[in-house]
Amino acid sequence: MGVDTEERGTIDQLRVLIGGSWREGNAEPLSVISPSTGQTIASGRASSPDQVNEAVSAASNAFPALANLSAHERAGFCHGVAAALRQRIESMARDLALEQGKPLAEARIEISVAAEMFEAAAEDGKRLNGEILPSADTTRRI
Repeated sequence: MGVDTEERGTIDQLRVLIGGSWREGNAEPLSVISPSTGQTIASGRASSPDQVNEAVSAASNAFPALANLSAHERAGFCHGVAAALRQRIESMARDLALEQGKPLAEARIEISVAAEMFEAAAEDGKRLNGEILPSADTTRRI
C-alpha cells in the first residue's frame, strides 16, 4: 500500500542521475519504507557497479568545464541551486519527513538551511583572494 502523492510529495520511484539524465537502476530491487507510517514511499532498483562507474566517469568528464568557470559563474550556479531548493521546499520537505520520520516543520528547516548554505558558498567564493602559484605541470593550478 502506498502513500497519497499529495502527502508524499514528488518521490515515488528511485532513479540514478548519470551524465544529466535520470535512469532506472539495473541491480537488485529497493524500497524506501517510511519509519513513521511503515508504508513504502518509493521503489526502484539499485544502481549496478557499471552504472556507478558510468556516473563517476560522467562527473569526472564534467569537472574541467566546472573548474574553469569564474568565481561569479560558480556563484550563479550556487544561487540557482538555492533558488531551486526554495521553489520546491514543500514537496521536498514532505518527502524528507516521510523518508526519515521527522516532523514536517523540521524538514522545512533542513531544506532552508541547505539553500542558505548554497547562498553562503556562492558569496564566499566571490570573496576568496588567493594567488596561483607556478607549477611544473602546466595542466594544474596550485
